[in-house]
Amino acid sequence: MRASDFRKMNDAELAGKADELRGEIARVNLQRYSRRLEKTALPGTLRHDLARVLTVLNERVGETGEQGNA
Repeated sequence: MRASDFRKMNDAELAGKADELRGEIARVNLQRYSRRLEKTALPGTLRHDLARVLTVLNERVGETGEQGNA
């Protein structure tokens, strides 16, 4: 998905999508290590999607004025 698609989601949907992607990455990694993975580009695609979701969530935290470890 594109980052613009993720920006249309609310925070709860994004958090759910992040959890879903983490589970999917774990499942795909098991397939990869057991040499049953047919789409070899899938792990990278899933990691990139997870990074996009986390980026959008972090952008929203920054917009609200909350600060982390600063």
